[in-house]
Amino acid sequence: GITAFPHGCCTLLPNLRSLSISGLALRELPEAITSLFSLQLLIADRNLLSNLPKSIASLTDLKTLNLASNAFFDPPPTSILPSSLQSLSLANNALATLPPTFLQSQPNVVMLDLSGNDFLISSSSNLASTANSATDNREKDGANIAFPMVLIQRLFSRKVCVKLDSPTKILANQLTTEDAEKQATP
Repeated sequence: GITAFPHGCCTLLPNLRSLSISGLALRELPEAITSLFSLQLLIADRNLLSNLPKSIASLTDLKTLNLASNAFFDPPPTSILPSSLQSLSLANNALATLPPTFLQSQPNVVMLDLSGNDFLISSSSNLASTANSATDNREKDGANIAFPMVLIQRLFSRKVCVKLDSPTKILANQLTTEDAEKQATP
């Protein structure tokens, strides 16, 4: 099968609106993907991606980005994600933490799928110690990844639909997801 993105194909398809490159064992997307000026939907799940090209930010029409079941240990930097993005799936990756500022520069995101990453919600203000503690726990029992409560509150206040595995585990004050939603409501 295909294990690399064919060179030159992007420049031949500038009006392409949807692209599915699922299950091709791709390790990277080419910088040339930005030639797909009209791209609105990019499905790149079930590959071996661990990062995105910085140029992906120039896909100003991109609304849906599916990166599920890849090799992301860290989320893509939000500075390289297009501001037009409305739906992002990072399901079934190996995310270690999410920064509290995650998606802050993507005001249009209404759907975020993080299922399959086994997050542990933390109300701790010291994200570094929470992340280290969660990583230690993960090494011991194969789960429990830090997900800062401040991020949840911000996403709920923006009415972003966040998909996590159920039941979501919560550290410190033992809030439920419903409690977090109530706290985020002005």
